[in-house]
Amino acid sequence: MISNEQSQLLKLAQEVQQLTFSLVSYLSETGVAEPDFTTSSSEISYSAAYTSIRAKPNEVAQDLLLLVNGPRIEACRFVCSHNDLGAYQFAFKFGLIYKGPQEGKISLLDLSEQTRIDEICLGRMLRLLCSRRLFIEPEPDHFAHTSMTIIYAQD
Repeated sequence: MISNEQSQLLKLAQEVQQLTFSLVSYLSETGVAEPDFTTSSSEISYSAAYTSIRAKPNEVAQDLLLLVNGPRIEACRFVCSHNDLGAYQFAFKFGLIYKGPQEGKISLLDLSEQTRIDEICLGRMLRLLCSRRLFIEPEPDHFAHTSMTIIYAQD
């Protein structure tokens, strides 16, 4: 049996949990709702206190992800990061952020007709964006905003 004392992964995971608990406590104490991926998620605070509290969980969570994924996967993620940037550019160039409803979903067919983009290509690009939590696919071939895209649609 593996001891928590011996496992760097478990130590980091426990630290992430403790730091997240502190962050959630801070949000609760200040009356701020926890962020989530829904379009109605409240925007996070940019106060000095929140910025200070969120720095450590980010650092520790990143270390955990680096160890969990290993150097080969992280190198691949870096090399393929241009795909993510390309997907963002695609979304903005063709106005995908603004085409669907701010609440609810839009069918791939309707979006394809509005943008005049091939349905298969558009679906692939949207699914890549879904993998980055920019959209969700609540049912096959239907897409909706998340808190990560609604901010662009509203601003």
